[in-house]
Amino acid sequence: MEEFLIEFLKIQKMSEANYVSAAQINPIKAGDIRILANTSFLLVKRNWSSEIRLHAFKMLQHLVRLRWEELSPAEHMNFANLSIDLMSEIADPCENWTLKSQTAALVAEIVRREGPNLWQELLQSLVSLSSKGPVQAELVSMMLRWLPEDITVHNEDLEGDRRRLLLRGLTQSLPEILPLLYTLLERHFGAALSEAGREQMDTAKLHAATVTATLNAINAYAEWAPLPDLAKSGIINGCGFLLSAPDFRLHACEFFKLVSPRYAP
Repeated sequence: MEEFLIEFLKIQKMSEANYVSAAQINPIKAGDIRILANTSFLLVKRNWSSEIRLHAFKMLQHLVRLRWEELSPAEHMNFANLSIDLMSEIADPCENWTLKSQTAALVAEIVRREGPNLWQELLQSLVSLSSKGPVQAELVSMMLRWLPEDITVHNEDLEGDRRRLLLRGLTQSLPEILPLLYTLLERHFGAALSEAGREQMDTAKLHAATVTATLNAINAYAEWAPLPDLAKSGIINGCGFLLSAPDFRLHACEFFKLVSPRYAP
């Protein structure tokens, strides 16, 4: 099984260098979804190279986006739980940032496919994970940043009805998402200042990275989330406060750049 997907990874790498055609890759992507999923979950582990792990994450995302219907509801939940476990495993300061981002993107892809019901089931796990430390909170913020991507970025794979359903589901989830983002912003900005004051710069940088990830997530909602929801959560005031923080000023400015055209004249 592992040899099968490693061969795919080699072919995909060659494809990126324009050495092989899509016709050579597609039969592997079209293989048995359970073999591909099980093998990919093996190849994202730390005992493989970053390159192989990255392509395995891409394969998992491909399966969720384009072949999800081939799995049963029980398999959907198992896939989701394994992906959440990956977020916990990859929450390490020494871990590759790109791999952390791809893990978060995978979980977001699953939530988009399954909708509000899965989101409600996963929410407490994500809140619990985010409370364990700055690296875990950064991962949760990354996931929340990826979640509305199909709303803010055109995606040919997503039909109009599915996009509307996603928008409706995410809008209904804003009472949970936005306060969580504000909590992470406040908690880790304060922690970054506290650790810097104690000259614990390595730890301060971890908290600062979480603040940046949280601001990136907030900006993914700023363009479309209802302004009253943004205000009620404290996010508008929080971003206003961060305009005076040199390390986060650009991201806070981006937030106001996105929301200001939406204010009535």
